[in-house]
Amino acid sequence: MPTPQTDVAVDGLVEQAEELCTLHDHITREIADLDVSESLFSDQYGRTSTTDFAFESVVRMFLYQHARGFNDSELHRRLKGTAYVFIRFELGRAPTQQAINYMWRRRFSLTDRQAIEATASEIRAVAADHDIVSDGEPRLDPGEVSDEAVTDEHIMQAIRTARDRGLDAFETDRAANAQYPDDLFFERQAYLNLADVGTTTPRRRFDRLSDWKKHPTAILTSGR
Repeated sequence: MPTPQTDVAVDGLVEQAEELCTLHDHITREIADLDVSESLFSDQYGRTSTTDFAFESVVRMFLYQHARGFNDSELHRRLKGTAYVFIRFELGRAPTQQAINYMWRRRFSLTDRQAIEATASEIRAVAADHDIVSDGEPRLDPGEVSDEAVTDEHIMQAIRTARDRGLDAFETDRAANAQYPDDLFFERQAYLNLADVGTTTPRRRFDRLSDWKKHPTAILTSGR
Protein backbone atom coordinates (compact mmCIF):
# COMPACT_ATOMS: atom_id res chain seq x y z
CA MET A 1 0.00 0.00 0.00
CA PRO A 2 1.69 3.26 -1.09
CA THR A 3 2.22 5.94 1.52
CA PRO A 4 0.75 9.46 1.07
CA GLN A 5 4.23 10.71 0.18
CA THR A 6 4.48 8.11 -2.58
CA ASP A 7 1.09 9.21 -3.95
CA VAL A 8 2.25 12.83 -4.08
CA ALA A 9 5.43 11.94 -5.95
CA VAL A 10 3.56 9.89 -8.51
CA ASP A 11 0.80 12.45 -9.06
CA GLY A 12 3.12 15.45 -9.37
CA LEU A 13 5.65 13.94 -11.76
CA VAL A 14 3.25 11.86 -13.83
CA GLU A 15 1.12 14.95 -14.49
CA GLN A 16 4.23 16.65 -15.87
CA ALA A 17 5.05 13.57 -17.95
CA GLU A 18 1.60 13.63 -19.54
CA GLU A 19 2.17 17.23 -20.66
CA LEU A 20 5.73 16.61 -21.82
CA CYS A 21 4.63 13.69 -24.01
CA THR A 22 3.05 16.22 -26.36
CA LEU A 23 6.37 18.08 -26.70
CA HIS A 24 8.93 15.28 -26.98
CA ASP A 25 9.43 12.33 -29.29
CA HIS A 26 11.29 10.05 -26.87
CA ILE A 27 10.83 8.94 -23.27
CA THR A 28 14.42 9.92 -22.42
CA ARG A 29 13.80 13.54 -23.41
CA GLU A 30 10.54 13.48 -21.51
CA ILE A 31 12.19 12.32 -18.28
CA ALA A 32 15.09 14.74 -18.71
CA ASP A 33 12.63 17.64 -18.82
CA LEU A 34 10.83 16.74 -15.58
CA ASP A 35 10.92 19.41 -12.87
CA VAL A 36 11.84 17.33 -9.82
CA SER A 37 11.04 18.92 -6.47
CA GLU A 38 12.85 17.79 -3.33
CA SER A 39 9.64 18.39 -1.41
CA LEU A 40 8.18 15.25 -2.99
CA PHE A 41 10.81 13.10 -1.28
CA SER A 42 12.50 12.74 2.09
CA ASP A 43 15.70 14.61 2.91
CA GLN A 44 17.81 11.47 3.22
CA TYR A 45 19.78 12.08 0.01
CA GLY A 46 21.18 15.38 1.25
CA ARG A 47 22.06 14.33 4.78
CA THR A 48 25.68 13.47 3.98
CA SER A 49 28.19 16.28 3.64
CA THR A 50 29.44 15.29 0.18
CA THR A 51 27.26 14.66 -2.86
CA ASP A 52 28.88 14.15 -6.27
CA PHE A 53 25.60 14.40 -8.16
CA ALA A 54 22.67 16.78 -7.77
CA PHE A 55 19.54 15.32 -6.23
CA GLU A 56 17.25 16.26 -9.12
CA SER A 57 19.60 14.71 -11.68
CA VAL A 58 19.87 11.48 -9.72
CA VAL A 59 16.08 11.19 -9.40
CA ARG A 60 15.74 11.63 -13.16
CA MET A 61 18.42 8.99 -13.66
CA PHE A 62 16.56 6.45 -11.53
CA LEU A 63 13.20 7.32 -13.10
CA TYR A 64 14.85 6.65 -16.46
CA GLN A 65 16.33 3.37 -15.23
CA HIS A 66 13.08 1.99 -13.89
CA ALA A 67 10.93 3.33 -16.72
CA ARG A 68 13.24 1.61 -19.22
CA GLY A 69 13.63 -1.54 -17.10
CA PHE A 70 17.44 -1.41 -16.95
CA ASN A 71 19.66 -3.05 -14.35
CA ASP A 72 22.61 -1.10 -12.94
CA SER A 73 25.02 -2.40 -15.57
CA GLU A 74 22.79 -1.42 -18.49
CA LEU A 75 22.03 1.94 -16.91
CA HIS A 76 25.74 2.71 -16.64
CA ARG A 77 26.30 1.65 -20.26
CA ARG A 78 23.46 3.86 -21.48
CA LEU A 79 24.61 6.87 -19.47
CA LYS A 80 28.16 6.76 -20.85
CA GLY A 81 27.22 5.69 -24.38
CA THR A 82 27.46 7.73 -27.56
CA ALA A 83 24.05 9.36 -26.94
CA TYR A 84 25.52 11.05 -23.82
CA VAL A 85 22.43 10.45 -21.70
CA PHE A 86 24.26 11.63 -18.58
CA ILE A 87 24.63 15.10 -20.13
CA ARG A 88 20.90 15.23 -20.83
CA PHE A 89 20.23 14.49 -17.14
CA GLU A 90 22.85 17.10 -16.07
CA LEU A 91 24.88 14.57 -14.12
CA GLY A 92 28.27 16.02 -15.04
CA ARG A 93 29.65 12.56 -15.75
CA ALA A 94 28.35 9.00 -15.91
CA PRO A 95 28.31 7.46 -12.41
CA THR A 96 30.02 4.10 -12.06
CA GLN A 97 27.90 1.00 -11.63
CA GLN A 98 29.02 0.85 -8.00
CA ALA A 99 28.02 4.48 -7.42
CA ILE A 100 24.60 3.85 -8.97
CA ASN A 101 24.00 0.93 -6.63
CA TYR A 102 25.25 2.86 -3.60
CA MET A 103 23.07 5.89 -4.28
CA TRP A 104 19.98 3.76 -4.72
CA ARG A 105 20.51 1.62 -1.63
CA ARG A 106 22.07 4.14 0.76
CA ARG A 107 21.06 7.65 -0.34
CA PHE A 108 17.32 7.08 -0.79
CA SER A 109 14.88 5.86 1.83
CA LEU A 110 12.61 2.91 1.19
CA THR A 111 9.70 5.32 0.73
CA ASP A 112 11.67 7.32 -1.82
CA ARG A 113 12.61 4.18 -3.75
CA GLN A 114 8.99 3.07 -3.80
CA ALA A 115 7.94 6.52 -5.03
CA ILE A 116 10.53 6.48 -7.82
CA GLU A 117 9.56 2.98 -8.94
CA ALA A 118 5.84 3.80 -8.91
CA THR A 119 6.41 7.06 -10.78
CA ALA A 120 8.64 5.35 -13.36
CA SER A 121 5.95 2.74 -14.01
CA GLU A 122 3.34 5.44 -14.59
CA ILE A 123 5.67 7.44 -16.83
CA ARG A 124 6.41 4.34 -18.90
CA ALA A 125 2.68 3.75 -19.40
CA VAL A 126 2.06 7.37 -20.40
CA ALA A 127 5.01 7.34 -22.82
CA ALA A 128 3.84 4.05 -24.35
CA ASP A 129 0.37 5.53 -24.90
CA HIS A 130 2.02 8.34 -26.87
CA ASP A 131 4.31 5.92 -28.73
CA ILE A 132 7.54 7.60 -27.61
CA VAL A 133 9.26 4.49 -26.21
CA SER A 134 11.97 2.87 -28.34
CA ASP A 135 15.04 0.72 -27.71
CA GLY A 136 17.59 3.32 -28.80
CA GLU A 137 18.39 6.77 -27.47
CA PRO A 138 17.83 10.11 -29.20
CA ARG A 139 20.91 11.95 -30.36
CA LEU A 140 22.06 14.85 -28.23
CA ASP A 141 21.27 18.10 -30.01
CA PRO A 142 24.06 20.74 -30.01
CA GLY A 143 21.68 23.19 -28.36
CA GLU A 144 21.40 20.91 -25.32
CA VAL A 145 25.08 21.38 -24.42
CA SER A 146 26.75 24.61 -23.37
CA ASP A 147 30.49 25.16 -23.79
CA GLU A 148 30.87 25.26 -20.02
CA ALA A 149 29.34 21.79 -19.70
CA VAL A 150 31.83 20.13 -22.04
CA THR A 151 34.77 18.75 -20.07
CA ASP A 152 38.04 17.13 -21.12
CA GLU A 153 36.49 13.78 -20.24
CA HIS A 154 33.59 14.43 -22.64
CA ILE A 155 36.05 15.35 -25.40
CA MET A 156 38.18 12.26 -24.84
CA GLN A 157 35.12 10.03 -24.85
CA ALA A 158 34.06 11.49 -28.20
CA ILE A 159 37.58 10.98 -29.58
CA ARG A 160 37.71 7.35 -28.44
CA THR A 161 34.35 6.76 -30.08
CA ALA A 162 35.68 8.26 -33.32
CA ARG A 163 38.79 6.09 -33.02
CA ASP A 164 36.74 2.93 -32.59
CA ARG A 165 34.39 3.80 -35.44
CA GLY A 166 36.52 5.27 -38.18
CA LEU A 167 39.91 6.86 -37.53
CA ASP A 168 41.63 3.74 -38.80
CA ALA A 169 40.18 4.47 -42.25
CA PHE A 170 42.69 7.30 -42.68
CA GLU A 171 46.14 6.44 -44.02
CA THR A 172 49.47 8.26 -43.99
CA ASP A 173 52.77 7.65 -45.77
CA ARG A 174 54.61 6.84 -42.55
CA ALA A 175 56.62 3.66 -42.31
CA ALA A 176 54.85 0.61 -40.92
CA ASN A 177 57.45 0.27 -38.16
CA ALA A 178 57.10 3.87 -36.92
CA GLN A 179 57.53 4.24 -33.17
CA TYR A 180 54.07 5.78 -32.68
CA PRO A 181 50.96 4.62 -34.56
CA ASP A 182 48.92 7.00 -36.69
CA ASP A 183 45.93 6.69 -34.36
CA LEU A 184 47.86 8.36 -31.55
CA PHE A 185 48.57 11.43 -33.68
CA PHE A 186 44.98 11.53 -34.93
CA GLU A 187 43.68 11.42 -31.36
CA ARG A 188 46.01 14.18 -30.17
CA GLN A 189 45.16 16.47 -33.08
CA ALA A 190 41.46 15.79 -32.56
CA TYR A 191 41.81 16.70 -28.88
CA LEU A 192 43.62 19.96 -29.65
CA ASN A 193 40.95 20.91 -32.19
CA LEU A 194 37.96 19.97 -30.06
CA ALA A 195 39.40 21.59 -26.96
CA ASP A 196 40.29 24.66 -29.05
CA VAL A 197 43.75 24.86 -27.48
CA GLY A 198 47.41 25.09 -28.40
CA THR A 199 50.12 22.47 -28.12
CA THR A 200 51.80 23.19 -24.77
CA THR A 201 49.98 22.65 -21.46
CA PRO A 202 46.83 21.27 -23.16
CA ARG A 203 49.06 18.77 -24.98
CA ARG A 204 50.36 17.56 -21.62
CA ARG A 205 46.75 17.38 -20.44
CA PHE A 206 46.03 15.08 -23.38
CA ASP A 207 48.97 12.90 -22.29
CA ARG A 208 47.36 12.57 -18.87
CA LEU A 209 43.87 11.79 -20.22
CA SER A 210 44.97 9.47 -23.00
CA ASP A 211 45.04 5.70 -22.58
CA TRP A 212 48.24 5.42 -24.66
CA LYS A 213 51.22 4.50 -22.47
CA LYS A 214 53.76 6.63 -24.37
CA HIS A 215 53.42 9.85 -26.34
CA PRO A 216 55.65 11.70 -28.81
CA THR A 217 56.93 15.15 -27.90
CA ALA A 218 55.37 16.81 -30.94
CA ILE A 219 52.43 16.51 -33.25
CA LEU A 220 53.06 14.66 -36.50
CA THR A 221 54.46 17.14 -39.04
CA SER A 222 56.38 14.94 -41.44
CA GLY A 223 56.42 11.45 -42.91
CA ARG A 224 58.95 10.14 -40.42
